[in-house]
Amino acid sequence: MVTKKIHFAVLALSVLIAAFTLTVYSECTGGARSATPEIVSVECAPQVPLPNASITFTVVCANISNNTVLYLQICVGDVCTMPVKMVQKTNESFEYTFTPGISGNPPTKDGDNLSYEILYEGNVVYQDYVVVHQNNPPEISAVNFEPVLPVYGSSVRIVARASDDYGIVALRYSISCAGTYMNGTMNYTNGTYSAEILPWQPGTYLVNITARDNSMQERSVIKSLYVVSENATDKEPPVLVEMFGVKLPDGKMKLHAYLHDASAILAVKVEVDGVWYNLSQVGDFEFEATVPETEHLALVAIDAFNNTLNETYAIKVYSEGVEVKNQEISAVTIALILFLGILTGASLILFIRTAKLHIFILILCVIALILSAIAGEIAKSADAGGNIYNGNTCWSCLGLSPKTLNVSWLEKYPNGSEVQHPQWILDLLKKGKPVLVYVHQVPCTGCEIQWKDMVTHGIISADGKISGKYAGSIEFVVLDVTSGSETRDSGIEVLRTYTSGPIGTPTTVCFTMHSGKVLWWAKAGVVYSNELTAVLDEAIHLMHG
Repeated sequence: MVTKKIHFAVLALSVLIAAFTLTVYSECTGGARSATPEIVSVECAPQVPLPNASITFTVVCANISNNTVLYLQICVGDVCTMPVKMVQKTNESFEYTFTPGISGNPPTKDGDNLSYEILYEGNVVYQDYVVVHQNNPPEISAVNFEPVLPVYGSSVRIVARASDDYGIVALRYSISCAGTYMNGTMNYTNGTYSAEILPWQPGTYLVNITARDNSMQERSVIKSLYVVSENATDKEPPVLVEMFGVKLPDGKMKLHAYLHDASAILAVKVEVDGVWYNLSQVGDFEFEATVPETEHLALVAIDAFNNTLNETYAIKVYSEGVEVKNQEISAVTIALILFLGILTGASLILFIRTAKLHIFILILCVIALILSAIAGEIAKSADAGGNIYNGNTCWSCLGLSPKTLNVSWLEKYPNGSEVQHPQWILDLLKKGKPVLVYVHQVPCTGCEIQWKDMVTHGIISADGKISGKYAGSIEFVVLDVTSGSETRDSGIEVLRTYTSGPIGTPTTVCFTMHSGKVLWWAKAGVVYSNELTAVLDEAIHLMHG
């Protein structure tokens, strides 16, 4: 009996020693097994996930080897996934992206607790949770410049205020002028974000402020900054190029306004039924806001020199998705319609009195020709663009390429189909220079503004020849689509080939060659010099390196 007790004690002691030895061994770096990793940090992005939004988990470890394998298990409420192997990204980090609602993963909704565990060899080495929240993107309440009208050579402080329900990660700025860009992160101090910049030339700068929140949502605000040279003046108020509304539900509309100014437009607002609404800048001289639907409104625009436009306008309101064509009927069309009515009445009277069929058929043939002429006149009016507002049909965004300053070149149409380039464009490209095509008509306020802007900034001379640094480097073609113009057919061909939606003027198209392929860029509406120079510089670089 004693012997059995001794044997049992020895056996128990052996088991304890073996267990202790196994535990110590698993913590060591030597031997066939890897050591238990030390979790330095675990991050999930976004920190405040939206419902059914993907979440990326990043684990940083110490004390790991090439054989270390980590697993991640996620639970949404009481529903848990099977542990999944994380991807080792560096010598110290692992990563895995969880996407709710796919591959058997449970979906997430507002208010869900999403808990997660990091596993190593079946043991939990880290655990935490995040709460899913449906929330709005950040709000940028103000963007100001100090000073408001800086002189070239001095620095400018950009100041912005922003807020978010669940916290803002960062505010970034991006600045562009004449094809040159600058960007950076703004500093946070005492409730405001700020950054100091040194403008690189006089002129109009487009400043884009972007706020990102803890749900990875972003909101951007665009504002113009004008940097003056010494003794610079501007006595002219802003000019309204085009304004129209697009119907929205609940009796509202999205108001689009395109303005031009020699310096920069600092503020635009409209009055509808006694209430003022501020317009947000969304492009070089492009502004928009959601306002009650109306056909008349007052508009106030102020430029950098405090010159003010203050007028009341009648505007057109379109249904969303409706293609806009020229609404005007030419005098020729009206005359043809009147003549058609007279001829039709006379033919009926003549047939009743004479009953001569061959005369009636002859008159019908004449009527058919007149109807064809009327259709042709209407088509010409629509094709050449019309007078939606101040002589400019274009909405400044009809081109197939994006209207940002980041130049995007196309080889094919966005749907993947091939482009049938006119032969005369291909022949010009054979000269070894990019081709710039400018399509305009008379009258066209937007065309006049773009032409003057190109002349002012030295892209072309007053007589329409390419000039300045682009002389000898760019082929420049001007096409007038005004009825009766010799270049009308070529201009209409360009409009139909390189723009989508309703066609109009001004339209600018640039062509270049790269690796034996024709690339093109197109934009309908006014293209200002800072965007155009970026396009031309890129076209030359693509062709010649």
